[in-house]
Amino acid sequence: MTIWKMIVSVCLLVCVMSTCYLSAQESLSLESAIRIGLENNYSIRISKNDTQIAENNVSVGNAGMLPRLDATASEGGTITNVNQELTSGQTIDKIGATSMAFNAGIALTWTLFDGFKMFASYDRFQEIQRIGNLIFRRTVENTLSQIISQYYDVIAQRNSLETFQEAVYVSQRRFDVAKNRNELGASSQQRLLQATIDFNEDRAVFLRQKATLQRSKITLNQLLARNADIEFEPSDSIALKPKFIIEDLREKSFIDNTSLLIAKSNKLLAENDLKLLNADWYPTLSFSSGLNYAKTNSQFGAVMSARTLGFNYGITASINLFEGGNLSRKSENTRLLVLSNEYNIALVKEQVSADVSRMYKQYITAIELVQLETENALLTKQNVDISLERYKLGNMNEFEFRQAQKTMVDAENRTIKSLYEAKIAETELLRLSGALVNP
Repeated sequence: MTIWKMIVSVCLLVCVMSTCYLSAQESLSLESAIRIGLENNYSIRISKNDTQIAENNVSVGNAGMLPRLDATASEGGTITNVNQELTSGQTIDKIGATSMAFNAGIALTWTLFDGFKMFASYDRFQEIQRIGNLIFRRTVENTLSQIISQYYDVIAQRNSLETFQEAVYVSQRRFDVAKNRNELGASSQQRLLQATIDFNEDRAVFLRQKATLQRSKITLNQLLARNADIEFEPSDSIALKPKFIIEDLREKSFIDNTSLLIAKSNKLLAENDLKLLNADWYPTLSFSSGLNYAKTNSQFGAVMSARTLGFNYGITASINLFEGGNLSRKSENTRLLVLSNEYNIALVKEQVSADVSRMYKQYITAIELVQLETENALLTKQNVDISLERYKLGNMNEFEFRQAQKTMVDAENRTIKSLYEAKIAETELLRLSGALVNP
């Protein structure tokens, strides 16, 4: 076997082994990747726990609307040496005299009115829960966006690998032509060497792209919070949705954009804080009652044994008359905070509108490029087929053929890149409009 046949055989073996290797891997759809990511991602788990904590805090008891009931019990005793002389002349002299006491009681306290603070507190806990849900949703959106982008990056890298594999195949055909012509004496040894050099260069590019594809897969596995070495093959392709309309996107973003919803909830939370402070201007009315039981036994004193059982109740009213002006200062600061949150809503709305416009222009440009580059890639393939035939007939030199081949590879890679960029822009527009999680 000559050196040229060995080179061709090795290249074919690499391509066949790569095809068999890919077919034996796990088939992973985008839907499965999203499901795995949402189940395993640690950021989502942490955010979900925070949401559960906020939900647990929403209760009438935590807001102070319910009474408090406490039960107490105690028992103790003393051992005392007693030496007493009474006015009657009687003398009491005891060593180690004991006395025992037992007390038990139930106490009820209930705030009846606190300037509506308890209702403001309940509303505040509800608003914190809503913010927690929105933060969880934003975490899910960001995670979904990362998973979708990386999944399609794997597909784009795989498509580029196929493009470079096609370039290897074309270089192999050119090498075969140069080899046959050299054996027939119709071509020089230098032309065969140049064909071999270009063939090896394309194989090297193919191997580097294969490594890039593996790195992209590792990154996706990391996002899915699973073993980085799990091998898989994406089963989906990069397909674009029907073309968006910017007016619909902007209108929907003003309603469902997560960052804008969080800004609005923060304003409501500040308003609730103001209600809590204003409640301190009102009086507080509370009710208390209790049931007490006591029992004592003593070996000395006028009372040897006693038992008591009693019920008590009362109503307490209080109002703050002066606290150094701190309440006025806190109320004014909170009113300013409410105003700042209003400004922040306007700021976020402007930012969202600008992001939608910016991303939509990028989206439209990418779609136009996809159409243009797809057509161009088909033309360059036809050009390579024609160039190969001309090269076989000796009507085209090595430089011209190589240029046609590189033009084809560049056009196909530009098509892949523009399609990937269009998909990423599409995903970002869905996220900005709040449709990535709630389509």
